[in-house]
Amino acid sequence: MFKKFISLGVLLSMIACFFCGCRDEPQGTFYSLQTAYEQGLLTQEDIKNIAYYRYDGKEWVYAGVDVNEEAFYELQSTDYAPIPKTPEVLSKETEKAIKESRAAFYRTLTFPDGKKIYPKARARGFTVAQYYGTYNDCVAIRITENYSDKLFDDPAEVIREFYAIADVIFFSSGKGIGITVWKVN
Repeated sequence: MFKKFISLGVLLSMIACFFCGCRDEPQGTFYSLQTAYEQGLLTQEDIKNIAYYRYDGKEWVYAGVDVNEEAFYELQSTDYAPIPKTPEVLSKETEKAIKESRAAFYRTLTFPDGKKIYPKARARGFTVAQYYGTYNDCVAIRITENYSDKLFDDPAEVIREFYAIADVIFFSSGKGIGITVWKVN
C-alpha cells in the first residue's frame, strides 16, 4: 500500500510539473534567420515581410564603399506592400513558450570544461522585444536577455555587419539584438 502512495505522489508531482511549466524540455526550436530560410522554414517573401517590419517600412539600399573599402548601405523608404502580420500581436501564451524555450536552451550551454554557463536561467530573464510576424508556424522575433555578460566580455567581440538573406539586406548591430526565428516543437 505504501508503494502505491509513493507512486501516486510521484505521478502527481510529474503532472503538476508539466502543467506548471517547470519541465526542462524546450517547447520550440530557435533558428537564425539565415538557417530558417536555408532549411525552407521561411520563403523569400517571408524574409521581405520580416525586413519590412524590422525596419519600419524601409529597406537597406547600397550606398557605396566606406573608408575600410566595405560595402555601405542606407535605409530608404520602400513601396513594398507586406502581408499583414497574423496574428497582429504575439499571444501571451506563445511569448511565454518562447521565453521558457530560450531559458531551457541557455541551461544547456557549457564552458569548454563542461561546467554549465547558465544553470539557473529562467524565462523571466528574457524579453521578446519585437515581433515581426508568424510565417508557416515560425515566429520571427527579437529577443533580449540578461545573461550574455558571460558570453561577451569584450565589446570588440560584438559583430556589426550588413548581410543578405534571400537578396534582402539586414544589419546586425550588436549582441542579443538580431532577428531570431522560433518554431514550436
